Amino acid sequence: MVRLLSRQDVGALRRPLNVVFGAPSHVAILRALAPRAAGATGGEIARLAGVTPQAVLDALTRLEALGIVSRLPMGRGYLFRLNRDHELVKGGILPLLEEEARFGVRLREVLKKVFGRDVVTGLIYGSTGRGEERPESDLDVCLIVRGSKDKEKVLERSAGLAGEIRRGFGLRLSPIAFTVAEFARGLKGGKALMKNIAKDGERFVGLALERMEHG
Repeated sequence: MVRLLSRQDVGALRRPLNVVFGAPSHVAILRALAPRAAGATGGEIARLAGVTPQAVLDALTRLEALGIVSRLPMGRGYLFRLNRDHELVKGGILPLLEEEARFGVRLREVLKKVFGRDVVTGLIYGSTGRGEERPESDLDVCLIVRGSKDKEKVLERSAGLAGEIRRGFGLRLSPIAFTVAEFARGLKGGKALMKNIAKDGERFVGLALERMEHG
């Protein structure tokens, strides 16, 4: 039996997004189906979306009732596809998923544009670098530069950039800056912060850490 989402299923024509985005499993399934025009089986969707088979079945039933998903017989089972002719799919859901896919890329482009000329290496670290960030997580950025004057410059730029990052991406920018020598000493001395940055940091500009000293 399909589990109804309280009163969110009521008025589905006027407020179909209540159903479409009414559960995290729906969003995960839409992400899984969006790049697969040929469709996928329920088992494949469960694996791709990281959702239990029963939750996938419930969600697909709701989405099919709205016409967002179509079901085609395939052998003893079914193939599920996004209905790309549906007005909400082609006009809203697919563009939104495409924007989501570009969201992180655009953030890194902004960071690269602002810091690219002045840093030897720029990395996103912490929970965001590990891909474990939550809505309340800071955007931790490590900026490794040549000298002390460069540190002052990039930290000053960070202060000016913080508002733009907050407005445009909903994130709190939390920068830290080191000279190459400072970072190397800390890494060699076993400092936890440097070790964590080296382990989990995602480079958005500049040299890889192993090449940094020779750059």
